[in-house]
Amino acid sequence: MASIWVAEDDPEFLELYKFLLDREGFAVEAFDDGQRLLDAMQRGSPDLLLLDLGLPGVSGLEILAAFKADPRHAATPVLVATASTQVADKYRSLCLADDYLAKPFDPIEFVLRVKARLRAAGSQESPDFIRGGSLTLNCALHEVDVHGGKVALTPSEFEILKYLMERPHRPVSVDVLLTE
Repeated sequence: MASIWVAEDDPEFLELYKFLLDREGFAVEAFDDGQRLLDAMQRGSPDLLLLDLGLPGVSGLEILAAFKADPRHAATPVLVATASTQVADKYRSLCLADDYLAKPFDPIEFVLRVKARLRAAGSQESPDFIRGGSLTLNCALHEVDVHGGKVALTPSEFEILKYLMERPHRPVSVDVLLTE
């Protein structure tokens, strides 16, 4: 499952993005200001960044430049979705971003653009790998990688973690974990 970081300061759009992306099975991490996103960039990387230009703190264009300048994120696709009507913003965005979507937009088109960008980047997950933020499970080798380092887990711990990562943002009872 692909992880998507959403940087959006408008609560209504943020909820819309989370709803649409969660419904498609993506793991979503939301940021409502530019500084929080810059901090997160030091800890991990998403499979796709959805970026609004009008963020408080640090502008979306500054974030876009920093994101693409960082070798850890340079290949990560970025979709700029913004209400800005400035042609210059659109041109500057497209110099670094992979796509640009003007608000308001059609929700179906939005989801299709996200999927297209992930396909183009080759980040549709192989069944052998499950990613969530900075955590990667290699199901073929039963290995867990966190921030580039291997973590040793028992077979039971690995299966529980795999089960939870396949169902992000969904509560799971202990009984279900013990019986599945």
